[in-house]
Amino acid sequence: DGAKTTINVAAYRWNDAAPPAEMLAAAPFDVILGSDCTYSVSSHGALCDAVKALLALSGGGDGGEASESENDDDGGGGRCRVILGHQHRTLPAFLAGRGFAVNGWGRDPHLDMFVKTARERGLVANEIQTTKLRWHGLLNVTLLELTIA
Repeated sequence: DGAKTTINVAAYRWNDAAPPAEMLAAAPFDVILGSDCTYSVSSHGALCDAVKALLALSGGGDGGEASESENDDDGGGGRCRVILGHQHRTLPAFLAGRGFAVNGWGRDPHLDMFVKTARERGLVANEIQTTKLRWHGLLNVTLLELTIA
């Protein structure tokens, strides 16, 4: 149909107070993707605050059911989806003294800590997929979708 898709990429140091100007100018967003950003437990709160700020720029992401028009693929609006990828690093977490996750082997406790912080900061972290990359469970990858509670 000749439709054109534009993809904008911008770096965001979420420990900074506000999104950078180039991000503000590019809002609203359809999708925000992140990977390898949930391991530093001390940064979980700042990451959650940044996600909430970006969702606010994009009109919500309130976790409610999208209307039929929001689900249309015409590029016109709809809620922003925030998807984060997390590779479970069970052994390094154990060696760092964090033990094993509540849900057992193959699950990194850092992910559980992130989900708890997200909830405390007013977000819902829904696990949408977990893939086992190795037979031993040490390299599982989970995709999370974050929405405003």
